[in-house]
Amino acid sequence: MKIKKIIALLGVSITGVVSLSGCSLVKLLEKSLVVNYVCDGETIQTDTVTTFNNTFVPTLPSTATVPAGYRFFGWTALEPSDIHYADEDFESEYVEGGGLLHYWDVADWAVNGEVNLNPFFLNEEEIPHPYVKVGWYSKTSTSGLTQNMINNWTVGLKSFLKKDGATDEQLATVEVKGYDGNVATMGALVNEDGDVDVMIGVGNNINSSAGVSIVEKVGEQMMGGKSRYTALLKERPVARKVYEWAQTEESLGYLA
Repeated sequence: MKIKKIIALLGVSITGVVSLSGCSLVKLLEKSLVVNYVCDGETIQTDTVTTFNNTFVPTLPSTATVPAGYRFFGWTALEPSDIHYADEDFESEYVEGGGLLHYWDVADWAVNGEVNLNPFFLNEEEIPHPYVKVGWYSKTSTSGLTQNMINNWTVGLKSFLKKDGATDEQLATVEVKGYDGNVATMGALVNEDGDVDVMIGVGNNINSSAGVSIVEKVGEQMMGGKSRYTALLKERPVARKVYEWAQTEESLGYLA
C-alpha cells in the first residue's frame, strides 16, 4: 500500500513504473539546477547539478577583487553581510571553493531552476585564528614529505611551543595542514585559506610559480631525501619562532 501511495504521488501509474527501465526511472526521479558562479559582475562558470550528479565548485579567480581585511570562504546566494562566523548554521550558508557541490547544497536557493552564487568574504576580525598554522606540500613525489613524517614533526612542534610558553589552550588550536596538487594549485589553496603562517616542503618557486606572498624563505633543507624550502608567510612573533625552529636539526630530524 505504501509503495502505491508513493507512486501515486509521483503521478505515475503502477503499470508505467513496471515498464520503465532502470535508467528511465532514474531520469523520472532526477532533479536538476543550473548553477552560475558570478564574480566581479561576470559569470565565470556555469554547471548543471542534479540529485544524482555532483559538480566541482570553482576556487576564487586570481584576478578577483578581495576587500581589504577580508578572507574568501566560498560562494553563496545569500546576502553576505547577513552571514557571520558565529551563526549556528554557518557552514550551510555557503559552499566551499574547490569542493564538491551537491544538489541539496543549493536547492533552497533556487529560483526557476537556477541559482546564482557570488563570492563570500568574511571579515578577518570575526574568524578565530589558530595559535599558529603550518602548511606542508603533501605531493610526496615532489616534496618528499609523508603524513607519518608530519605527524611526528607536529609532536615536536608542539613540544617546542610548550617549552616556549604556549598554553594548553593555545596548543589545542595549532594547525598543520597539507596542500596537494601541482605548484599553481597548491598556491591557490594556500591563498584561499589566507591564514597559513609557515610553509614547509615547498620549492624555490613558492612565491613565483605558486603565487604565494612570503616574507622570506630558506632552502637546501633535506626533507624526505629531497632538498626543499621553508617559507615564512606571516610576520608574527609565533610564526617567526616556528619558521626558525623549522630550520633546526631537531625539526629536520623528524622529516628525514
